[in-house]
Amino acid sequence: MIDPNANENRGISRFHPVWFSQCVAALAGGLMNFGISVWAFRTTASVTALALVGMSSVIPRACSSLFAGAMVDRHGPRRAIMLGNLGAIVAMAPSLFLFSRGQLAVWHICVSIALASVFQSLLWPAVLASIPVLVGKQNFVRANGILQSSNAATGILAPLIAGVVVLHYDIGVLLLIGLLMYVAAIPALSLTRIPHPEKNKELEQSRSFIREINDAWSFLRVERDLLRLVVIFALFSFVISIAGILLKPLVLSFASASALGTVISIGGIGMLLGGLAVTMSGKGPTSIKEVMIVMTVAGLCMTMAGSRPMLTLIAIATFLYSLTMPVVSSGIQTILQTRVPADLQGRMHATLTTVSFATMPFAYLIAGPLADYVFNPLMVEGGILASSVGRIIGAGEFRGLGLLYIVLGAVIVGLSLLGQAEPQKRSYRANDLVTSE
Repeated sequence: MIDPNANENRGISRFHPVWFSQCVAALAGGLMNFGISVWAFRTTASVTALALVGMSSVIPRACSSLFAGAMVDRHGPRRAIMLGNLGAIVAMAPSLFLFSRGQLAVWHICVSIALASVFQSLLWPAVLASIPVLVGKQNFVRANGILQSSNAATGILAPLIAGVVVLHYDIGVLLLIGLLMYVAAIPALSLTRIPHPEKNKELEQSRSFIREINDAWSFLRVERDLLRLVVIFALFSFVISIAGILLKPLVLSFASASALGTVISIGGIGMLLGGLAVTMSGKGPTSIKEVMIVMTVAGLCMTMAGSRPMLTLIAIATFLYSLTMPVVSSGIQTILQTRVPADLQGRMHATLTTVSFATMPFAYLIAGPLADYVFNPLMVEGGILASSVGRIIGAGEFRGLGLLYIVLGAVIVGLSLLGQAEPQKRSYRANDLVTSE
């Protein structure tokens, strides 16, 4: 159990084994997801099959995250991380076996990915919940920066490594490497003890598992400014998901595929540098207002990307926008780690993960029709806005994508301004969990 009044000067070195385990597991997942996507498309020549593989990861994780958070708080971060890695091994091993026998089909891999995603949903809330009990408050920002840096590095390295492996070998070798990496992630946890936050015994004895899941929402109903932060984050995730989907057609509408690859790589570098900046300085947004200011910058960068069909401009905007992403994420995580009770950390971070992943399917559904049937027709020759807005940002067949980017950026700026309004504050008490039911 952890003493709530424990020394706040705990160093960040205690978090390093947990961080290393998360790095290895994230890289394993990134390698397998990339390789599986390539295999599915090459095997079926179907974009639908590729989409099914992607949805098999997103939807189960969104649905299981709330349960994962309750598991983390009930059994502790260490057990949750162990179970997450072991479960991913058990889920993916049958696909490797079937591939070795030449019997692997897309639906097999979809089932494996779905099960692995359920177990992997334990990892992120468990790692974030371990930070308040392993390091002092003054190191929260640095610890979150380390996680954001490693996520960005994984996003850059996983496709490169997986591409080389798939080019010279086959998907079976990549699956084997991924499984071995999950195995390697487990021993790192033996190097540290993650204290289990002390709970209110009366509440613990009187509450069911389902009611424990609702505790995060009960807490947010009391802490209205945090509830607003979560709602704004959900809408922000929805907007940036749409923007992420539309980046490829935005660039390809006037530039080559290699130019698109360059822009995406520049974005990855920006995200890595943003995480490293937070990690090395140990400084970042620690209040909701500061997070919203950084979010405003992100919105302005998105608006800049849509303003003109110029590759250099879009590359600069993508770099700056990506630079802000780890700062926003680490800031939100730091706020929750500082203000949420220790025995509620897993469920709160899982709630944030749930609202983030839950927006993705809707973004995929709405992005295409919004661009093809609403914004692009406005900007073609003879379109309603071609002779007015088109004179500023350019008119043409796909300039509606630029206009949509500008609108999305403006929405983010609006959300950030809304988040800076001062709410009426109330104090959270453990009894609020009981009365809220």
